[in-house]
Amino acid sequence: MAPHSVAIRIAIFYAAIFAVIGLRMPFWPVWLSGRGLGPGEIGVVLAVGSWMQVAAAPWVASRVDRRGERRKVLAILAAAAALGYALFDLTGGFVGIVLVAGLVAAVFTPIMPLGDNLAMLAVSRYGIDYGRARLWGSISFMVVATVGGAAIAGHSERVLWMIVAAVAATAAAALLLPDIRTARQRDRTGALRPLLRDRRFLAFLATAGCLQCSHAMIYGFGTLHWQGAGLSPAFIGLLWAESVVAEIVFFAWGKHALTRIGPLGLLAAGAVAGLVRWPLTALGTDPVTLLLLQPLHAATFGAAHLGAMTFIARTIPPERSASAQSLHSAIAGGIAFGIAMPLAGILYGFFGGAGFAAMTLFSALGLAGTWWLSRTP
Repeated sequence: MAPHSVAIRIAIFYAAIFAVIGLRMPFWPVWLSGRGLGPGEIGVVLAVGSWMQVAAAPWVASRVDRRGERRKVLAILAAAAALGYALFDLTGGFVGIVLVAGLVAAVFTPIMPLGDNLAMLAVSRYGIDYGRARLWGSISFMVVATVGGAAIAGHSERVLWMIVAAVAATAAAALLLPDIRTARQRDRTGALRPLLRDRRFLAFLATAGCLQCSHAMIYGFGTLHWQGAGLSPAFIGLLWAESVVAEIVFFAWGKHALTRIGPLGLLAAGAVAGLVRWPLTALGTDPVTLLLLQPLHAATFGAAHLGAMTFIARTIPPERSASAQSLHSAIAGGIAFGIAMPLAGILYGFFGGAGFAAMTLFSALGLAGTWWLSRTP
């Protein structure tokens, strides 16, 4: 398969799965609120997905590394997730929603790390530019967040079926991915144990986790907070889309930054940007101020993400790469968010938008972790 064709197929996959995220991240809390859940309960529902990711993603990835096959697994997981999301329509009450959220998370959360792993293997095998394939996911997020804000205005019940359709599209896109395989693992203990014994890799996971969960407040409660301040759904969608425009620009040219400062330099850039972004976001909801702050997402997420992906690709052998990618997902998106999201719900319930300032602590811890990694061979 030609490298250009590989890049296009991976770009299509990212576009599909980020359509899901472009709906779920800003608007899923709104759907949950429409079902009668309060801020604390919404935080718990979002955290359930994060905690399920801790168990599901590494378990699936360890078996992927053992068998060496990725494409078929991705398609099956996405199809199951589409069916799982449809179950929410039949579910009422906080407990029922939590149970279905756990089932959906068990099959949905392994998809992104396995997709990232396949993409990074394609970088090594075909020489594609990861950032320029990945940016199509960001473009998809931007378009869906913008259109979605207008589409659900006054009709929050539409969110669910829009998500179901996007997850089904992800299953179809997975079937188009290149069938990149790695050598089967003969060691019955799998790839997880050596990784969990690697002190530097564990420090990297903690660092990346802090940088990503600094977004807990804005991911979980940004839309609700801005709605409460009187901002329109269309403008809120624009804010989300604007942050991703900056992310797209970064991914388009991030290879140059990576060449200059390396993966740890990108992680540090994400941390420093967080030290600026979160305290200023806590100060108010002035539309102009928010429009100026949202582009910092290019660093707080984009630089940190590219740095993390490259760190894994450069330090972990291919036959353990799916497990390493999923451990990163489990820690950064699972344990870290499982702690940070309920905390964000509590902070938002007590302090409202001022709670954004607490996210600065996570950025500071991420910066400290990056410094330690830079001094530890």
